[in-house]
Amino acid sequence: MKQKNKITFRIFGVITLEALIGLLVFYTFLILITFCNENNLTLYKNILWILFPLFIYYLVVYSNKKINKLEVSDFGFRTKKNIFNIGLGITLGFLVMCSILLSFKFFTEGNFRFILIEKSLIYSIIGVLLTSFAIACWEEFFFRGLLFITLLKNKVNFHISAIISSLIFSFSHYYDITHSVWFIGLFFMGYLLCYLYRYTGSIWSVVGFHFIWDFLVFVIGDQTVDAVLIDIPFIAGYEQQLYIIMTIILGVTLIVFELSIRKTNRLISQLNQTYY
Repeated sequence: MKQKNKITFRIFGVITLEALIGLLVFYTFLILITFCNENNLTLYKNILWILFPLFIYYLVVYSNKKINKLEVSDFGFRTKKNIFNIGLGITLGFLVMCSILLSFKFFTEGNFRFILIEKSLIYSIIGVLLTSFAIACWEEFFFRGLLFITLLKNKVNFHISAIISSLIFSFSHYYDITHSVWFIGLFFMGYLLCYLYRYTGSIWSVVGFHFIWDFLVFVIGDQTVDAVLIDIPFIAGYEQQLYIIMTIILGVTLIVFELSIRKTNRLISQLNQTYY
């Protein structure tokens, strides 16, 4: 019993330390980005956006090697199907976002229209693409590639590992959450990404999902915002409904994942009993 408690406290201590270090690094980055924005230091800001995901990548690789005794290939950072996994994640994220937009249109009767990419928007769109990819990389490297993996490595079962890492993921976004329901939505997203990570065995599948999600969130709005490709007039008046719909769709997608995996596991078990 004492040995079990000792292991539990060790896991809690390691996760707490990892979370604190990750959040400290992130908020330091935010402060530097804010400083660059306020002083029009565009070049330095762009350099920070490039260096930050790379720093997190090597921090996670080093931490997994020292703490979890894992090599890069053991936690899905280097796989043979990187392009396929990124494409899989992007496709799934795109389908989920399409479901959200169609549900939003149906339940709110809010209209939206697609805007053609004009020459004046190209640089803004490229900036949004790079920003979305950088954010997706650092968050997935850290929350799934380190926190979630650390819990699994210490023999914490999948669901508890997913719950803990997803709660930390959700509450780490408190700085930009305007509606409390979105805490639940982010928790569902984190849980869903844990499923996707475990299913594919690749960090790049969850990076792909996160990337297309952030990109679409950036380009959905009204035309008072730069780089808008999906115009929803008066979207500010629909924000609460939009967050509720996003949360419900993510929750439903999570349930579908769980039921599909359970069904697949039952079929595999039946086949093993029949043929072996």
